[in-house]
Amino acid sequence: MKKGNYFINLCIVVLCMLAVVAYKGKFLGKENSEWFSDKNQEEYLKPSDKLLRDAGYTNYYNIEEEDEGIWILDSKEKGKQTRIVSTKLFSPDNYGFAGPIYSLIYLNHNNTIEKVQIQSHSETPSFIHRIKRRGILTQWENVSLNNYNQFQADVVSGATLSSNAINSSVHESLMGLEKKHHAFWNHIQWNNKILLALAVLLLGVVNTFVKSKKKIMRTIQLSLNTIVLGLYCGQFISLGLLFGWLQNGMNPLLTLSLSFMVALAVIMPLLGKRQFYCSWICPFGSAQELLGKISKKKWSLNSIPAQILKHSRKSVSLILLIAFWMGVSFEILQYEPFAAFIFQSASIGVIVLAIINLILAVKINRPWCRFACPTGQVLSWIEKIK
Repeated sequence: MKKGNYFINLCIVVLCMLAVVAYKGKFLGKENSEWFSDKNQEEYLKPSDKLLRDAGYTNYYNIEEEDEGIWILDSKEKGKQTRIVSTKLFSPDNYGFAGPIYSLIYLNHNNTIEKVQIQSHSETPSFIHRIKRRGILTQWENVSLNNYNQFQADVVSGATLSSNAINSSVHESLMGLEKKHHAFWNHIQWNNKILLALAVLLLGVVNTFVKSKKKIMRTIQLSLNTIVLGLYCGQFISLGLLFGWLQNGMNPLLTLSLSFMVALAVIMPLLGKRQFYCSWICPFGSAQELLGKISKKKWSLNSIPAQILKHSRKSVSLILLIAFWMGVSFEILQYEPFAAFIFQSASIGVIVLAIINLILAVKINRPWCRFACPTGQVLSWIEKIK
Protein backbone atom coordinates (compact mmCIF):
# COMPACT_ATOMS: atom_id res chain seq x y z
CA MET A 1 0.00 0.00 0.00
CA LYS A 2 1.24 3.51 -0.81
CA LYS A 3 2.52 5.61 2.08
CA GLY A 4 -0.05 8.30 1.29
CA ASN A 5 -2.92 5.84 1.64
CA TYR A 6 -1.39 4.49 4.84
CA PHE A 7 -1.40 7.94 6.46
CA ILE A 8 -4.90 8.73 5.18
CA ASN A 9 -6.28 5.52 6.72
CA LEU A 10 -4.36 6.16 9.94
CA CYS A 11 -5.77 9.68 10.19
CA ILE A 12 -9.32 8.49 9.54
CA VAL A 13 -9.11 5.82 12.27
CA VAL A 14 -7.63 8.34 14.72
CA LEU A 15 -10.41 10.81 13.86
CA CYS A 16 -12.98 8.05 14.48
CA MET A 17 -11.52 7.42 17.92
CA LEU A 18 -11.35 11.12 18.73
CA ALA A 19 -14.98 11.55 17.65
CA VAL A 20 -16.00 8.80 20.07
CA VAL A 21 -14.03 10.39 22.89
CA ALA A 22 -15.26 13.90 22.11
CA TYR A 23 -18.91 12.83 22.02
CA LYS A 24 -19.17 11.77 25.66
CA GLY A 25 -15.83 12.99 26.98
CA LYS A 26 -14.86 9.44 27.96
CA PHE A 27 -12.19 7.01 26.83
CA LEU A 28 -12.08 3.41 28.12
CA GLY A 29 -14.45 4.32 30.94
CA LYS A 30 -12.54 7.35 32.22
CA GLU A 31 -13.42 10.99 31.86
CA ASN A 32 -10.91 12.90 29.74
CA SER A 33 -9.71 14.89 32.77
CA GLU A 34 -8.88 11.68 34.64
CA TRP A 35 -6.23 10.72 32.06
CA PHE A 36 -4.29 13.87 32.83
CA SER A 37 -4.74 13.85 36.58
CA ASP A 38 -3.10 12.03 39.48
CA LYS A 39 -6.53 11.44 40.95
CA ASN A 40 -7.22 7.72 40.93
CA GLN A 41 -10.25 7.54 43.17
CA GLU A 42 -13.54 6.01 42.12
CA GLU A 43 -16.55 8.29 42.32
CA TYR A 44 -19.83 6.83 43.48
CA LEU A 45 -22.85 8.89 42.55
CA LYS A 46 -25.22 9.51 45.42
CA PRO A 47 -28.76 8.32 44.56
CA SER A 48 -30.70 11.29 43.24
CA ASP A 49 -34.12 12.30 44.53
CA LYS A 50 -35.60 11.19 41.21
CA LEU A 51 -34.06 7.72 41.48
CA LEU A 52 -35.34 7.38 45.03
CA ARG A 53 -38.84 8.43 43.99
CA ASP A 54 -38.80 6.05 41.01
CA ALA A 55 -37.80 3.25 43.40
CA GLY A 56 -40.77 4.08 45.62
CA TYR A 57 -38.83 5.74 48.46
CA THR A 58 -40.75 8.97 48.98
CA ASN A 59 -41.25 8.82 52.73
CA TYR A 60 -37.72 9.71 53.87
CA TYR A 61 -36.09 12.73 55.45
CA ASN A 62 -32.35 12.14 55.13
CA ILE A 63 -29.71 10.23 53.17
CA GLU A 64 -26.10 10.14 54.31
CA GLU A 65 -22.98 8.27 53.26
CA GLU A 66 -22.06 5.28 55.42
CA ASP A 67 -18.98 4.46 53.37
CA GLU A 68 -17.80 4.92 49.80
CA GLY A 69 -20.55 3.57 47.56
CA ILE A 70 -22.91 2.86 50.49
CA TRP A 71 -25.61 5.17 51.86
CA ILE A 72 -28.16 5.06 54.67
CA LEU A 73 -31.68 6.27 53.91
CA ASP A 74 -33.63 7.39 56.99
CA SER A 75 -37.37 6.90 56.71
CA LYS A 76 -39.96 9.10 58.40
CA GLU A 77 -41.27 5.88 59.89
CA LYS A 78 -39.67 5.61 63.31
CA GLY A 79 -36.53 3.48 63.37
CA LYS A 80 -36.76 2.34 59.76
CA GLN A 81 -33.61 2.62 57.65
CA THR A 82 -32.67 1.39 54.20
CA ARG A 83 -29.12 0.64 53.17
CA ILE A 84 -28.29 1.51 49.57
CA VAL A 85 -25.31 -0.15 47.91
CA SER A 86 -23.84 0.77 44.53
CA THR A 87 -22.81 -2.29 42.51
CA LYS A 88 -19.93 -0.19 41.17
CA LEU A 89 -18.28 -0.64 44.59
CA PHE A 90 -17.99 -4.42 44.38
CA SER A 91 -18.40 -5.08 40.65
CA PRO A 92 -16.81 -2.23 38.64
CA ASP A 93 -15.73 -4.50 35.77
CA ASN A 94 -19.09 -6.11 35.05
CA TYR A 95 -19.90 -5.06 31.50
CA GLY A 96 -22.95 -5.47 29.33
CA PHE A 97 -22.92 -5.20 25.54
CA ALA A 98 -21.59 -1.64 25.22
CA GLY A 99 -20.23 -0.82 28.67
CA PRO A 100 -20.70 -1.18 32.43
CA ILE A 101 -24.14 -1.33 34.01
CA TYR A 102 -24.30 0.03 37.55
CA SER A 103 -27.26 -0.64 39.82
CA LEU A 104 -28.41 0.34 43.29
CA ILE A 105 -29.34 -2.38 45.78
CA TYR A 106 -31.78 -1.37 48.52
CA LEU A 107 -31.46 -3.52 51.67
CA ASN A 108 -33.61 -3.50 54.80
CA HIS A 109 -32.37 -3.99 58.37
CA ASN A 110 -32.35 -7.78 57.85
CA ASN A 111 -30.00 -7.44 54.86
CA THR A 112 -32.79 -8.53 52.54
CA ILE A 113 -33.19 -6.86 49.16
CA GLU A 114 -36.17 -4.55 48.87
CA LYS A 115 -35.34 -3.21 45.43
CA VAL A 116 -32.74 -3.36 42.64
CA GLN A 117 -32.60 -0.31 40.40
CA ILE A 118 -30.42 0.48 37.40
CA GLN A 119 -28.51 3.70 38.08
CA SER A 120 -26.49 4.12 34.88
CA HIS A 121 -25.74 2.18 31.70
CA SER A 122 -24.50 2.54 28.11
CA GLU A 123 -26.73 -0.13 26.58
CA THR A 124 -29.28 0.20 23.81
CA PRO A 125 -32.42 1.44 25.62
CA SER A 126 -34.56 -1.34 24.15
CA PHE A 127 -32.32 -3.93 25.90
CA ILE A 128 -32.91 -2.31 29.29
CA HIS A 129 -36.65 -1.91 28.67
CA ARG A 130 -36.88 -5.60 27.81
CA ILE A 131 -35.00 -6.56 31.00
CA LYS A 132 -37.37 -4.46 33.10
CA ARG A 133 -40.45 -5.85 31.38
CA ARG A 134 -39.28 -9.41 31.98
CA GLY A 135 -38.90 -8.69 35.71
CA ILE A 136 -35.19 -9.45 36.02
CA LEU A 137 -34.78 -6.70 38.60
CA THR A 138 -37.83 -7.65 40.66
CA GLN A 139 -36.68 -11.28 40.89
CA TRP A 140 -33.97 -10.12 43.28
CA GLU A 141 -36.48 -8.77 45.77
CA ASN A 142 -36.58 -10.68 49.08
CA VAL A 143 -33.19 -12.30 48.37
CA SER A 144 -30.92 -11.93 51.40
CA LEU A 145 -27.28 -12.40 52.35
CA ASN A 146 -28.34 -15.72 53.84
CA ASN A 147 -29.70 -17.29 50.66
CA TYR A 148 -28.29 -15.42 47.65
CA ASN A 149 -25.97 -18.35 46.80
CA GLN A 150 -29.01 -20.55 46.20
CA PHE A 151 -30.76 -17.98 44.00
CA GLN A 152 -30.47 -18.10 40.20
CA ALA A 153 -31.92 -15.13 38.31
CA ASP A 154 -33.29 -15.47 34.80
CA VAL A 155 -31.53 -14.18 31.68
CA VAL A 156 -33.44 -12.31 28.97
CA SER A 157 -33.16 -13.68 25.45
CA GLY A 158 -32.19 -10.81 23.17
CA ALA A 159 -30.40 -8.98 25.99
CA THR A 160 -28.21 -11.77 27.35
CA LEU A 161 -25.04 -9.77 28.03
CA SER A 162 -27.00 -6.94 29.66
CA SER A 163 -29.05 -9.18 31.96
CA ASN A 164 -25.97 -11.27 32.81
CA ALA A 165 -24.11 -8.10 33.76
CA ILE A 166 -26.91 -6.96 36.07
CA ASN A 167 -27.30 -10.34 37.73
CA SER A 168 -23.55 -10.82 38.18
CA SER A 169 -23.05 -7.35 39.64
CA VAL A 170 -25.83 -7.85 42.19
CA HIS A 171 -24.49 -11.29 43.15
CA GLU A 172 -20.93 -9.98 43.50
CA SER A 173 -22.11 -7.01 45.55
CA LEU A 174 -23.90 -9.30 47.99
CA MET A 175 -20.77 -11.41 48.12
CA GLY A 176 -18.71 -8.29 48.77
CA LEU A 177 -21.00 -7.25 51.62
CA GLU A 178 -20.44 -10.68 53.08
CA LYS A 179 -16.67 -10.05 52.75
CA LYS A 180 -16.04 -13.03 50.48
CA HIS A 181 -13.29 -12.95 47.87
CA HIS A 182 -14.44 -13.04 44.27
CA ALA A 183 -11.81 -13.88 41.65
CA PHE A 184 -11.63 -11.84 38.46
CA TRP A 185 -11.78 -15.06 36.44
CA ASN A 186 -15.26 -15.75 37.79
CA HIS A 187 -16.55 -13.01 35.51
CA ILE A 188 -16.58 -15.54 32.66
CA GLN A 189 -20.13 -16.66 31.93
CA TRP A 190 -19.64 -20.21 30.65
CA ASN A 191 -22.82 -21.18 28.85
CA ASN A 192 -23.91 -22.88 25.63
CA LYS A 193 -24.02 -19.63 23.66
CA ILE A 194 -20.44 -18.66 24.46
CA LEU A 195 -19.10 -22.15 23.82
CA LEU A 196 -20.95 -22.50 20.51
CA ALA A 197 -19.87 -19.00 19.41
CA LEU A 198 -16.22 -19.82 20.17
CA ALA A 199 -16.51 -23.10 18.26
CA VAL A 200 -17.94 -21.35 15.17
CA LEU A 201 -15.21 -18.69 15.31
CA LEU A 202 -12.48 -21.34 15.52
CA LEU A 203 -14.04 -23.21 12.59
CA GLY A 204 -13.95 -19.97 10.62
CA VAL A 205 -10.22 -19.68 11.29
CA VAL A 206 -9.64 -23.28 10.18
CA ASN A 207 -11.73 -22.82 7.03
CA THR A 208 -9.55 -19.97 5.82
CA PHE A 209 -6.64 -22.42 5.60
CA VAL A 210 -8.62 -25.35 4.09
CA LYS A 211 -7.95 -25.83 0.39
CA SER A 212 -9.96 -28.96 -0.41
CA LYS A 213 -13.78 -28.98 -0.42
CA LYS A 214 -13.74 -25.26 0.20
CA LYS A 215 -17.18 -24.62 -1.32
CA ILE A 216 -18.85 -27.14 0.96
CA MET A 217 -17.03 -25.89 4.03
CA ARG A 218 -17.84 -22.29 3.14
CA THR A 219 -21.56 -23.06 2.90
CA ILE A 220 -21.42 -24.80 6.28
CA GLN A 221 -19.56 -21.84 7.79
CA LEU A 222 -22.02 -19.31 6.36
CA SER A 223 -24.94 -21.33 7.73
CA LEU A 224 -23.38 -21.59 11.20
CA ASN A 225 -22.58 -17.89 11.20
CA THR A 226 -26.18 -17.00 10.40
CA ILE A 227 -27.89 -19.52 12.67
CA VAL A 228 -25.50 -19.78 15.62
CA LEU A 229 -23.69 -16.43 15.81
CA GLY A 230 -26.63 -14.39 14.52
CA LEU A 231 -29.98 -15.91 15.42
CA TYR A 232 -29.00 -18.00 18.48
CA CYS A 233 -26.18 -16.01 20.11
CA GLY A 234 -26.90 -12.54 18.78
CA GLN A 235 -23.18 -11.81 18.56
CA PHE A 236 -21.61 -9.63 15.87
CA ILE A 237 -19.29 -6.65 15.48
CA SER A 238 -20.96 -3.28 15.01
CA LEU A 239 -19.85 0.33 15.32
CA GLY A 240 -22.16 0.60 18.31
CA LEU A 241 -20.19 -2.17 20.02
CA LEU A 242 -16.74 -0.83 19.07
CA PHE A 243 -17.56 2.76 20.02
CA GLY A 244 -19.20 1.62 23.25
CA TRP A 245 -16.01 -0.22 24.23
CA LEU A 246 -13.86 2.79 23.31
CA GLN A 247 -15.98 5.06 25.49
CA ASN A 248 -16.70 2.79 28.42
CA GLY A 249 -13.98 0.14 28.36
CA MET A 250 -14.71 -3.57 28.42
CA ASN A 251 -14.00 -6.75 30.32
CA PRO A 252 -12.54 -9.30 27.85
CA LEU A 253 -13.44 -12.23 30.12
CA LEU A 254 -17.06 -11.20 30.56
CA THR A 255 -17.49 -10.71 26.80
CA LEU A 256 -15.19 -13.60 25.88
CA SER A 257 -16.63 -14.65 22.51
CA LEU A 258 -17.16 -11.06 21.34
CA SER A 259 -13.64 -10.12 22.42
CA PHE A 260 -12.27 -13.11 20.51
CA MET A 261 -14.31 -12.09 17.47
CA VAL A 262 -12.87 -8.55 17.49
CA ALA A 263 -9.34 -9.89 18.08
CA LEU A 264 -9.65 -12.19 15.06
CA ALA A 265 -10.94 -9.31 12.92
CA VAL A 266 -7.73 -7.42 13.67
CA ILE A 267 -5.18 -10.26 13.84
CA MET A 268 -6.19 -12.48 10.90
CA PRO A 269 -5.51 -9.78 8.24
CA LEU A 270 -1.98 -9.51 9.66
CA LEU A 271 -1.61 -13.22 8.80
CA GLY A 272 -2.63 -12.58 5.20
CA LYS A 273 -6.36 -13.31 5.60
CA ARG A 274 -7.79 -10.03 4.33
CA GLN A 275 -11.31 -9.00 5.33
CA PHE A 276 -11.49 -12.10 7.52
CA TYR A 277 -14.43 -10.94 9.63
CA CYS A 278 -16.51 -9.63 6.74
CA SER A 279 -15.79 -12.64 4.52
CA TRP A 280 -15.85 -15.50 7.00
CA ILE A 281 -17.62 -14.53 10.23
CA CYS A 282 -20.15 -11.69 9.92
CA PRO A 283 -23.64 -13.19 10.44
CA PHE A 284 -25.44 -10.60 8.31
CA GLY A 285 -22.93 -10.89 5.49
CA SER A 286 -23.29 -14.68 5.66
CA ALA A 287 -27.09 -14.45 5.47
CA GLN A 288 -26.83 -12.23 2.38
CA GLU A 289 -24.41 -14.63 0.65
CA LEU A 290 -26.62 -17.64 1.42
CA LEU A 291 -29.68 -15.91 -0.07
CA GLY A 292 -27.56 -14.97 -3.08
CA LYS A 293 -27.22 -18.68 -3.88
CA ILE A 294 -30.95 -18.78 -4.70
CA SER A 295 -30.42 -17.01 -8.02
CA LYS A 296 -27.29 -17.35 -10.13
CA LYS A 297 -28.45 -14.60 -12.48
CA LYS A 298 -27.64 -11.26 -10.87
CA TRP A 299 -28.63 -7.74 -11.79
CA SER A 300 -26.00 -5.97 -13.84
CA LEU A 301 -25.28 -2.35 -12.98
CA ASN A 302 -24.33 0.01 -15.79
CA SER A 303 -21.17 2.05 -15.50
CA ILE A 304 -22.61 5.20 -13.85
CA PRO A 305 -24.38 3.49 -10.88
CA ALA A 306 -21.42 1.15 -10.53
CA GLN A 307 -19.01 4.05 -10.18
CA ILE A 308 -21.27 5.79 -7.64
CA LEU A 309 -21.82 2.66 -5.55
CA LYS A 310 -18.11 1.85 -5.66
CA HIS A 311 -17.47 4.69 -3.22
CA SER A 312 -20.82 4.70 -1.39
CA ARG A 313 -19.67 2.68 1.65
CA LYS A 314 -16.71 4.98 2.26
CA SER A 315 -18.95 8.01 1.77
CA VAL A 316 -21.52 6.74 4.27
CA SER A 317 -18.77 6.12 6.82
CA LEU A 318 -17.24 9.57 6.35
CA ILE A 319 -20.66 11.23 6.62
CA LEU A 320 -21.22 9.39 9.91
CA LEU A 321 -17.81 10.51 11.16
CA ILE A 322 -18.58 14.15 10.28
CA ALA A 323 -22.00 13.84 11.95
CA PHE A 324 -20.37 12.60 15.17
CA TRP A 325 -17.97 15.55 15.19
CA MET A 326 -20.99 17.85 14.79
CA GLY A 327 -22.57 16.29 17.89
CA VAL A 328 -25.18 14.10 16.22
CA SER A 329 -26.19 11.32 18.60
CA PHE A 330 -24.47 7.94 18.40
CA GLU A 331 -27.96 6.44 18.60
CA ILE A 332 -27.92 6.43 14.80
CA LEU A 333 -25.59 3.42 15.09
CA GLN A 334 -28.46 1.42 16.54
CA TYR A 335 -29.88 1.28 13.02
CA GLU A 336 -27.22 -1.03 11.63
CA PRO A 337 -29.14 -4.09 10.34
CA PHE A 338 -27.06 -6.54 12.42
CA ALA A 339 -29.31 -5.72 15.38
CA ALA A 340 -32.19 -7.43 13.55
CA PHE A 341 -30.74 -10.75 14.72
CA ILE A 342 -31.77 -9.69 18.23
CA PHE A 343 -35.29 -9.24 16.91
CA GLN A 344 -36.84 -9.24 20.39
CA SER A 345 -35.22 -5.87 21.06
CA ALA A 346 -34.71 -4.52 17.52
CA SER A 347 -36.71 -1.54 16.27
CA ILE A 348 -39.08 -1.78 13.32
CA GLY A 349 -36.72 0.41 11.28
CA VAL A 350 -33.80 -1.98 11.81
CA ILE A 351 -35.89 -5.02 10.89
CA VAL A 352 -37.21 -3.32 7.72
CA LEU A 353 -33.67 -2.27 6.71
CA ALA A 354 -32.42 -5.82 7.24
CA ILE A 355 -35.26 -7.36 5.24
CA ILE A 356 -34.74 -4.96 2.31
CA ASN A 357 -31.05 -5.84 2.12
CA LEU A 358 -31.73 -9.57 2.41
CA ILE A 359 -34.25 -9.39 -0.44
CA LEU A 360 -31.80 -7.44 -2.60
CA ALA A 361 -29.12 -10.03 -1.79
CA VAL A 362 -30.92 -12.56 -4.00
CA LYS A 363 -30.08 -10.44 -7.07
CA ILE A 364 -27.12 -8.34 -5.85
CA ASN A 365 -24.07 -9.84 -4.16
CA ARG A 366 -23.97 -8.74 -0.48
CA PRO A 367 -25.53 -5.29 -1.06
CA TRP A 368 -25.16 -4.00 2.52
CA CYS A 369 -21.58 -5.20 2.84
CA ARG A 370 -20.46 -3.68 -0.45
CA PHE A 371 -22.37 -0.42 -0.57
CA ALA A 372 -23.32 0.75 2.93
CA CYS A 373 -21.70 -1.05 5.89
CA PRO A 374 -19.76 1.49 8.03
CA THR A 375 -18.50 -1.28 10.33
CA GLY A 376 -16.89 -3.08 7.40
CA GLN A 377 -15.35 0.18 6.21
CA VAL A 378 -13.82 0.96 9.62
CA LEU A 379 -12.41 -2.58 9.81
CA SER A 380 -11.01 -2.07 6.31
CA TRP A 381 -9.30 1.17 7.36
CA ILE A 382 -7.83 -0.58 10.40
CA GLU A 383 -6.70 -3.54 8.27
CA LYS A 384 -4.77 -1.28 5.90
CA ILE A 385 -2.74 0.29 8.69
CA LYS A 386 0.17 -2.11 8.69
